[in-house]
Amino acid sequence: MLSAAIYQKQLRLLNAAKIAHSPSEIVKLVTFDAYGIGEFPYWFHQIWTRSLQLCLALAIVYYTVGLATIAAVISVIVTVIASSPLVKSPIKYH
Repeated sequence: MLSAAIYQKQLRLLNAAKIAHSPSEIVKLVTFDAYGIGEFPYWFHQIWTRSLQLCLALAIVYYTVGLATIAAVISVIVTVIASSPLVKSPIKYH
């Protein structure tokens, strides 16, 4: 539906815009823009639901285990920070 609306808008483009950009370039922009707009709600909700899930999980673990939760969370954070250079190095060379 979104792609159809963007396509209708594309048909109404001014001639100056059609001359400045090739048809394949316009189609590429339409495709990527429609995809990005369609993916935004998914990733937006992933951010807040993952944060809520993490907070609830930590609250349940704290209620069950007690202060040992703090030591576990600190060790996880230290491990993530220590392993981040190892994760970034293959990406840099890819």
